[in-house]
Amino acid sequence: MPSPTPSQPRYLAALREIYLHSSPEHGIYLGDPTAHGKTRWLPMEGAGADGHVLATHGDDDEALSPASLLAVLRITSEDNWTIPDGNWKGPRAFTKHFADVKLTCTGAQPPSGVFRGDYSHVVENLKRIQDMIAVAGCEKKKGLLVRSKHGDPSGGLKVKFQHALFEVRFLTTIAILVDQPRWNIDNWPATTEKAKRELEAMRTTHIVDPLPLYDFQARLVHPELCKKSLIGATVEVTFNLCHWHFNRNNKDVYVAYIDKMHILPVPAQVLSLPGKIRSDHKVEPPTLPRDRVALRK
Repeated sequence: MPSPTPSQPRYLAALREIYLHSSPEHGIYLGDPTAHGKTRWLPMEGAGADGHVLATHGDDDEALSPASLLAVLRITSEDNWTIPDGNWKGPRAFTKHFADVKLTCTGAQPPSGVFRGDYSHVVENLKRIQDMIAVAGCEKKKGLLVRSKHGDPSGGLKVKFQHALFEVRFLTTIAILVDQPRWNIDNWPATTEKAKRELEAMRTTHIVDPLPLYDFQARLVHPELCKKSLIGATVEVTFNLCHWHFNRNNKDVYVAYIDKMHILPVPAQVLSLPGKIRSDHKVEPPTLPRDRVALRK
């Protein structure tokens, strides 16, 4: 019998089994109803009592590390700002400068397949994780689980993700820049004159960190094609979670920072440019979902 191709349901079922049985350091799969019990909140360095980072729940302090959460979701067309300039059109309350831009998108229940039934566990796990650190008497939980807008076919709650597009260029980044990553301040495809002017001013102060979105061949998706590639796609997302409490308006805020995104072949319409291979300057080449299945045979 021939080996299953990535488009066959049994491939996805095998991938799900890997998620369920992987150790926490390889990603805590939120489709597992018990996933929340593998995590705990730790104070964020330099944030006082108001900032926290989600960590793995080890037996002792030495075993603790930031938790890598994993979910398989359908990326929606609504609330998708993964275009190269993040829709920045000038100073705003939380993005006074282009350097502050965050690319954002939301994930909903997959339309079919083995991961569809796990979505309720994803939402329930995230609710429980939020409650583990929520301040007593504070009912405002913002930033992570967002309600679908009227007319949004996804319905119910969606998971919101974000990615910081730029990093401050410290002396420690010089070694990274020696390799001349494909994407940098000089060639970043900004679409507005305001963004282009900001980029010019950022030339010596920041480096660009492209959205870590990979197609099925481990190619880093071209920045101008990220949004089109993501809309409606079923995606494996690994992310980290942080929390802040704001006393002024008695609000708990949670942020899911994207670590990596892999587009899965359901429905898998990927729009990477021909011949463009991955060129992320921060991470090692990712292990493809299909390769994880092959390694388990």
